[in-house]
Amino acid sequence: MEYSKEYIWHSGDWNRNSNNQQVPYNGVKITANAYYAASSRSPKIQKLVSVSVEVIDYTYNADGAAVKIEVLKEGFWYDIIPENDKISSSESYPEFTIKGLNDGLGRLRLETTTAGVFLNIQFKYGEHERKVMGYIMKIQEAYYEE
Repeated sequence: MEYSKEYIWHSGDWNRNSNNQQVPYNGVKITANAYYAASSRSPKIQKLVSVSVEVIDYTYNADGAAVKIEVLKEGFWYDIIPENDKISSSESYPEFTIKGLNDGLGRLRLETTTAGVFLNIQFKYGEHERKVMGYIMKIQEAYYEE
C-alpha cells in the first residue's frame, strides 16, 4: 500500500478569508504532498519517493493563481513557473507575482540535512515583493506501518 502525507506552509500575510475590499487579497500558500513506497528490504517501511508541491499566490486573485511542481530529485532547484503553456515567465502572468530574488524565476528544492529532509524556497512575491527564503517544512523521510 502506498502512503502519502500533506504539509502546508503559509506566508506571514496569508489569511484564510481573502480581503474582498482591495488588492492584495492574501499572501502565498504552499502545499506539499509527500509520496512513499514500500522498501524492498522491509514492506512495513515506506520510503519517500517524490513530493508534489502546489504554490498558490493570492496577491491579485482571491481564488489564487496556482503552480504545481513534481519534485523527483533531491538537491535540484526547480523553477516556479505558471502552468499555462504559453507563459514563459511571471511577467507574462500578472496574477502570479512570484519571481526570483534577483528577478528571473522563483525556485524550490528538497534538501537533506543532518536534521532530515526539508523543502527549501527562494523567491519574492506580492505587491511589495516580500522576500521568503529558507527551509519552510520538514518532510518525513519514511513512514512505518504498524
